[in-house]
Amino acid sequence: MIKAGDAFRSREYPHHVFIPITTPNEDGYAVILNLTDAANDGEDCSCILKREDYPQYIRFPTVPLYREAFLGFAGGFLNRQFESMPSLPPETLLKIQEGALVSKAIKPNLQEIIRVELRV
Repeated sequence: MIKAGDAFRSREYPHHVFIPITTPNEDGYAVILNLTDAANDGEDCSCILKREDYPQYIRFPTVPLYREAFLGFAGGFLNRQFESMPSLPPETLLKIQEGALVSKAIKPNLQEIIRVELRV
């Protein structure tokens, strides 16, 4: 069962890491985003992750790509196109979720789903 904070790496180049940042709803849909090099998306600094936030993947300053976040079927990661990675530490997941609430890049409907998840 997929949960918020699980991580999945694309087997295809450029090997993005995707993370559901909310608990999948009863239909299996969650807010999903991927991580990118901060140098690639320096315009949204709502959340900057460092190596210690997720050492299994992060090697340099990294940001959640809030502008491309989407509501997607979390079960879609259970196929041959993705490989499971270690889940995010809870404090890193919370940091990403809190960043989403202040980001101007993420869609408001996705922010609302995150607010409900966090009960804020």
